[in-house]
Amino acid sequence: MGWSALHGAIVLQVVSSTQDHMRNANRTTSKTFFIQPNSSDGTFTVITSAVQDVSPEIIATAVSPSCKLTAILRETNSAGKKRFVEIWEGERLEASVDVTKAHGAFYTDGKSLDPPFLILASTAPGAVMSCGP
Repeated sequence: MGWSALHGAIVLQVVSSTQDHMRNANRTTSKTFFIQPNSSDGTFTVITSAVQDVSPEIIATAVSPSCKLTAILRETNSAGKKRFVEIWEGERLEASVDVTKAHGAFYTDGKSLDPPFLILASTAPGAVMSCGP
């Protein structure tokens, strides 16, 4: 946890680690709180960021046009290299698919995925959801 002051506001960043029981690994997440004092009445306004997975194994992310779903491409090195496609709705993991046998290495240009060209597999077998036009 760390904090700093920015234009009179307090910026608090909380980093935590949680156990991923499916992969038997830890996930590292970060959430930022912006706390601004209101000079008129002595109260505070608090704005929070969404929780962000800051694990070094994330290759790329993309947010759906509706901003409700996030796709994460994750490549792990524990017990051999494995690749996962994860679908998140807010802070809840909706699906995690091990694509190691079906997909080669993930390649990116260091930027986020381009949502119009991203196809996400849903949790229903055989169903596909396309994000973008």
